[in-house]
Amino acid sequence: TSGLNSSDVQGAPSVQPKREQKVVIDAATESRVSQVPVEVRSLNGGSVIRADFSLSDCALAVKERVWAVRKFPLWQQTLTFQGKMVDDQSRLEELNLPSESEGVVFDILMRVGPSIEDMNALAVAANVLEDGTKALKSLSSRHCFREVWTMKTQFPSCHYVCLAALQLLAGLSHCVPVRHKDEGWPACKAMLYHHKFVDEVLQLPAHIDHGRLKEEQMAKCREHIQSIDDTIVLTWGCINDDIWHHLATYGDSNSIRATYGDSNARKIQFAGRSSITCQALLKFLIGVGEYYDSAAELSERFDSATISELKEAWR
Repeated sequence: TSGLNSSDVQGAPSVQPKREQKVVIDAATESRVSQVPVEVRSLNGGSVIRADFSLSDCALAVKERVWAVRKFPLWQQTLTFQGKMVDDQSRLEELNLPSESEGVVFDILMRVGPSIEDMNALAVAANVLEDGTKALKSLSSRHCFREVWTMKTQFPSCHYVCLAALQLLAGLSHCVPVRHKDEGWPACKAMLYHHKFVDEVLQLPAHIDHGRLKEEQMAKCREHIQSIDDTIVLTWGCINDDIWHHLATYGDSNSIRATYGDSNARKIQFAGRSSITCQALLKFLIGVGEYYDSAAELSERFDSATISELKEAWR
């Protein structure tokens, strides 16, 4: 025996093979090299944040850290490096760093929020929406929709109005799960029967403000509303002689729209011949479309900021 007991063996320092030691050292070195110190400074030279980032991180990650620490909205932040604007998707390793040990110093520019003219343009669309809101609120009782879901004859104009609402509410409302958005009239009747239907429809402007209503939903909604014009021109007694003659000659409702134009007022009036309830709903949905367009245009000019964010900045 060597005279060593088990406790001596357990307490002895472990010796790693040289090859294994090199792997550990290389990994530690690589970890240090992959990190770079980053500082973001304001135009007056003040430090906004200091933090370590991975070289594989993009500039957006830096902006997100600024938001987390200083609550500067992402859409308002513009980072510059060596006098040039930095794209959000640019990786730190792609910048012309003097040395990784010195790190990166970004200057931050804060974008000005929307002007009073911007907000006035949005207010004009909101006023159009308000007219539809009043019409819809006048139908707050579920009994107002009974005339629609109990219809023995499915009027095309009512069908299109309900399908338009169905597309907008799909996935945003308990009335319409996403899986039901293409199920046609049975899904429409279930939506109208829901006790929260009117309340959920009235939340559509708020969904627009928060960026939840998707462009494809609005496009589908408009397709159905546009189809009401086809119903008008193909229905006897609901079009004037000039339009009927045009249809008989060219046989194309699209050419009628090109010649005589689309009229939301005509659609609303025509829907009222089938159902006062659908008429009020259509008026509101048309207002939602106009408000969506105004909000989308403003959002695009401010790097996809939501209307809620822009309203907050404007205050």
